[in-house]
Amino acid sequence: MAESTQQHLPDRAQPDQIRADRACIGCGFNLYGQTVTREEHYGLAIARCPECGTVAALQQYPLMSHWVNRFRAILAGLYLMLLLGTLALSTMIVSGFAFALTEMASQPLGDFIGIQYTQWQQSQAEQNGNPVQTYTVGRWMTLTPDWIDEHLDGAIDSYGSLWGQINPDAFLLLLPAGLVSVLVGMYWSVALLGATWRRAFLIPMVGALIGAVFVIGANIDPGTYPQASDQAMRLYLPRIVSAVMLYQIAMMGLGVFIGRPVARFAVCMALPPRSRVPLGVLWTRDGLPLPKP
Repeated sequence: MAESTQQHLPDRAQPDQIRADRACIGCGFNLYGQTVTREEHYGLAIARCPECGTVAALQQYPLMSHWVNRFRAILAGLYLMLLLGTLALSTMIVSGFAFALTEMASQPLGDFIGIQYTQWQQSQAEQNGNPVQTYTVGRWMTLTPDWIDEHLDGAIDSYGSLWGQINPDAFLLLLPAGLVSVLVGMYWSVALLGATWRRAFLIPMVGALIGAVFVIGANIDPGTYPQASDQAMRLYLPRIVSAVMLYQIAMMGLGVFIGRPVARFAVCMALPPRSRVPLGVLWTRDGLPLPKP
């Protein structure tokens, strides 16, 4: 700024203006566009704040105390905590979509298993002369270990093709799952400006893979007395969760790729040219020139 001021002020009579954002040290007012003059005694380039009248010297090198480094460390720690929290949240969101889609897709099989168990239970009661009234049917039926060991495989074989009878409503979740994944990718593209978009893509991808492993591992064992829906999900879980996670990872990659261009477009639409300077890193990080006013 000092060299620029001296070049624009070859003599003390020619004024100039501040061409970048500069906050007044007195009140914080943006001095952009204020007239630069020469101080009469020393010939220094100065600008006076129109709000509070504080004189801003354009040739100054503020001293950095040891507190600056401490604040930097604190801010870096807070930013790291924010990134880790966001990673955990985004992982739970994409994992939740995969789990919900698997649960919806397995509903027809769960209902079928529950009905098969109900019929077996009623036949056993009639043979013993004790007919029972069953109020809970379908996928919410709690299965006994004996029936699981002796009849579950036969019930699944009689069901037919697992993929041909998936609940079609489950595919409706792919649209919001893809949209959310794109937004997650866009967030990481902007949050990790210090990395290339390929490296920024690794963070949500690893989170999604960890989420897939957790969802499958936590639900693959239905327990000793599972419901019919648990047994149905056990069959679909590895395949559907893996497929949905790959789909969401691809959509996150798309979000990472378009995240910074979308952010630059939003900044240009929302802010006037002089207010875009603090966000210029969105351009300079990708080797692009700042947008012209």
